[in-house]
Amino acid sequence: MSKKKFSYDLKTLLICCCCFVPIPLLLGVFLVHKGINFQKLGPYGDFFAGSTVPVLTLVSFLAIIVTLKQQQDQLELQKKEINDTNFRIYNDSLPDRIINLEESIDIVQSVIEQIEELKAEDLADHLLNSPDKREIKLFKVDGNYVFTMNETYKDLTDLKIKKIRNNIVKVNSKAYQEFLELKNGILSQYFEKVHPMNSEFTSFYQKIMADYMDSHDSTIIYGELSEINLDLENAQKLADLRKSLYYMDKEYLQAISELYNYFNIKLNNILTELINELK
Repeated sequence: MSKKKFSYDLKTLLICCCCFVPIPLLLGVFLVHKGINFQKLGPYGDFFAGSTVPVLTLVSFLAIIVTLKQQQDQLELQKKEINDTNFRIYNDSLPDRIINLEESIDIVQSVIEQIEELKAEDLADHLLNSPDKREIKLFKVDGNYVFTMNETYKDLTDLKIKKIRNNIVKVNSKAYQEFLELKNGILSQYFEKVHPMNSEFTSFYQKIMADYMDSHDSTIIYGELSEINLDLENAQKLADLRKSLYYMDKEYLQAISELYNYFNIKLNNILTELINELK
């Protein structure tokens, strides 16, 4: 449409040039042919030029305003066409967005169920064992007192997060923003609760290495530190660390449970909005 309008304006300009540009030349030839004295016409020419300049300036100014208005109208039309195209594309993709969001919700709900199972306390384990000997759900300490995350932790905070992200990025920016809050929340809880515990076990490992290097060098080199019979002080320190690990494990599990439940509510709200748009 804008191309046709431009062509029309160019054609009009060419016609005007062909019609009006030769007029002064023809008029001059005509006057010379009639024997007109141009010296007498000088004052009239000056008057005519002086009186027409303001008019022509005003006309030029109005022409610029009209041109700017036409350009603005064309830009508004293009903007409307782009918005209409984006709206059609968005509506056409709504079913796929809803499917991806539903798949994300299914994954989140499976994670919530998995966490609830982990949170369930084994009654026999709770009654028969002290906190330092009870089952840890997300973390573990190996034979060298190195603190690590088990496969369950990696599944809940890494593998499942990646699966959710792969679907969420296909929904909309609002859903992805909620996903980032979940991911950052899990990371924040790690640095608040897990990282200090990791540091404590690292310090304990270094202390055992320093205390028993001379007396148990072969065990330290070829075996595991857990094979060493610790003195009363270090044995008590290890028991306290395992007890703290047990309670930290429960707190961290509860924290990520709340994060996933909150995220699930947000996703269901977004799902309701998308379904309403589809209607």
